[in-house]
Amino acid sequence: MIDSDIILENDHLTVSIESPGTPDTYCGRRFSWAGNIRQLTWKDQLIFGPWSTEEKSLDAHDNVAGTAGEFGMGSSGMPTPLGYAEAKVGEGFLKMGVGVLRRSKEIPYGFFDEYDLIETFPWTTEKTDNSVSFSQKAQFNDYAYDYSYSFEIGEDSFVTKHSIENTGTKDIVQTHYSHNFLTLANELIGPDCQIEFPFVPGLGGALPDYLELNDKTLKFRKDLRDTAFYSELSGFGTGIDDNAFTVRNTKSGIEISAKGDCLLERFHIFATPDCICPEPFVKIDIAPGQSFNWQHSYELKQI
Repeated sequence: MIDSDIILENDHLTVSIESPGTPDTYCGRRFSWAGNIRQLTWKDQLIFGPWSTEEKSLDAHDNVAGTAGEFGMGSSGMPTPLGYAEAKVGEGFLKMGVGVLRRSKEIPYGFFDEYDLIETFPWTTEKTDNSVSFSQKAQFNDYAYDYSYSFEIGEDSFVTKHSIENTGTKDIVQTHYSHNFLTLANELIGPDCQIEFPFVPGLGGALPDYLELNDKTLKFRKDLRDTAFYSELSGFGTGIDDNAFTVRNTKSGIEISAKGDCLLERFHIFATPDCICPEPFVKIDIAPGQSFNWQHSYELKQI
């Protein structure tokens, strides 16, 4: 843990959350600087923590942990960051939760590409006994917003909340997802790990031989070891109930369930030997002067 981190704790949960914009915290150009949970333990078992053993710089695009949210991923037909399409090479565009970045090439936006940071915007912090909230006001050209991210803990639960007010003169059209780097007691992702959806998921492409899909449950037949898995899912409907997932590790006996409060736009799944990442996407479409709020509730239990 770092001295500048915000600590929340109760009898079951201990959470260390990076204070955005302070030294020794993530300053990459991809994920929002608010919402990076350096470590979360529940009953002394690790739920969120470092998902990679590779040494990385603080500005590496994926040097994050915890829920790790990104706006404007820009792949698979999703919106790029605000103003990217209009920006000429050398000009700026606005990456929400980060700041103003410089467009470097005449190529499509790449969420993992390196971009110079022209300007960032300060964050304010408010803390209570069981919650912390980080807020950022940003403005660039005709785009402007007030964004707030909050994290609140219960005895065996936590909630992430987001709020955006469009204070500019152009519509804010983006997607947002939480990467959810679940490390689950540092157990290797394999036959002891499974993820259940509220819908029967369709995977893009053939099912790899190390996976098994049984109705709504995706299981791993063997340890991933040196393998990474990624897929964009289909099969979810237009009901809010589909914005949910449950991940279980039968070896550690941990189950974590998450549920959102708005419609799914997309659902991706990513896994490495050290983490499993269900990624529910939300569509953001806010006219000037309007606001949008959404949240995800997480519950933990022993199985």
